[in-house]
Amino acid sequence: MAYDPKKKGADSIYMTDEDLKQLDQYKSDFSAAQTAGDQAGMDAAHNAAENLRKKYNYSGGADGSQFNILSSEGVKQPFSYENAPQMVDEYQGLIDKLTDKYLNRPAFSYDAESDPLYQMYKEQYTAAGKQAMEDTLGSVSARTGGLASSYATSAAQQANNAYMDALASKIPELQQLAYQMYQNEGATLESQINMLMALQSGDWDRYQTELAQYNADKNFAYNQYADDRAYNYQIGRDTILDQRDEENTAYEQGLQKAALLAQSGIFSGYADIFGLTEDETAALVKQYAKNEKMSDQEAAMALADWYLSHGDINSAVNAFQFDPSYIRQMQNAELASLYSGGSSGSSKSGSKTKTKSINTSGSIYQDMYDAGIRTEGDAYAALLSGGYSTTEAGKYAGYFADWVKNIGNSDFKNATGSNRYSNVGTKFTTSEYNKFVNEVMGNRTKTGQAQTIKDAYDEGKITEAQAEALISKFHLGG
Repeated sequence: MAYDPKKKGADSIYMTDEDLKQLDQYKSDFSAAQTAGDQAGMDAAHNAAENLRKKYNYSGGADGSQFNILSSEGVKQPFSYENAPQMVDEYQGLIDKLTDKYLNRPAFSYDAESDPLYQMYKEQYTAAGKQAMEDTLGSVSARTGGLASSYATSAAQQANNAYMDALASKIPELQQLAYQMYQNEGATLESQINMLMALQSGDWDRYQTELAQYNADKNFAYNQYADDRAYNYQIGRDTILDQRDEENTAYEQGLQKAALLAQSGIFSGYADIFGLTEDETAALVKQYAKNEKMSDQEAAMALADWYLSHGDINSAVNAFQFDPSYIRQMQNAELASLYSGGSSGSSKSGSKTKTKSINTSGSIYQDMYDAGIRTEGDAYAALLSGGYSTTEAGKYAGYFADWVKNIGNSDFKNATGSNRYSNVGTKFTTSEYNKFVNEVMGNRTKTGQAQTIKDAYDEGKITEAQAEALISKFHLGG
């Protein structure tokens, strides 16, 4: 691959010329959508460009300027790791329940009548008191001949009362026993809560140990990921730099070869570098040598240095201010030899027959322009569809782009003898207007932009308000 100083970055290093041309189209689509404020169009163009880069296992990032290595599946490799361990608390619910029970226990109180133990004593003592009362009453009555007396009754009641007094004396004892049971119940709740909290604490300690190990393992894995990513990135960058070094070396060797050939008046080496024919290169070198009063070899080397710095030999024509008409004449002559008039004619190039799909009456440049073609890419596609080889279509499309650039800086009608746009007086549709804006934006000079807007206004294709808006948009006023 010949060195091209206009190509920089991973796109030009990795992609084929065909894919690189397609990528340039996507970039143009993005710019057009951005100018029109069409976010969906911008996203579509960006995604198309990313899909193209995906073929070469890298991504250009959000703005296309980055170089991110993709995995073998064609997807970026973000860092991922298994989920962190989770603390499953099996005890907090029980702890809350027991704590609530402990804190909300009613205050201690004692009711003997509701105490089952007291009721047992009561039945026993009542029965014993009744028996003692009957026994006493019988014994006293026997001594009196079986006759009841107030004494006997009093003695019997005293015997019963003795048992009732004994029963009453049991209440403080039973109350103390009930209080002790109340205290024991509270202590049991406390013990249960403490036991559950100890189990919970043990689980928490185990969780902290597992989490610490997880974080250590994750950090180790991330460091490996970062190292691998940095390594892969560096490999990619090294590949680009190595490729660029190889191209620089090839370019330098090409220069040396071209310089040696130029000493014998052969300019094929420089022609390959400039992308021109040998005749065009010879004419360019000779005129520059004449203007600058230097040898042909010195002139060729000077132009090669210019090309290396600017990446465009045509810019040297403007920068050095000499007439490049000889190149255009050669281009016109070469194109003219390919056409024989009429929209359905054909011409031969070697053994290959080409059928023209563009009206070729008059200037081929004008014919393509009238067909709505404005860019080198569109011209290239049109020529391919007409049956021309990729080499021929690429060369002639480049000629056409130069012609469009040159007429863009002057009044179109004066330069070509015809209107710039068809249907004079009929305003652009929305899609036509958007395409027109892209045409203005694609013009390389402010003068050309202003002239294009003026021609459209003069021919009734845009309104005065639209013209003023475009002049403001492209900062052409003042």
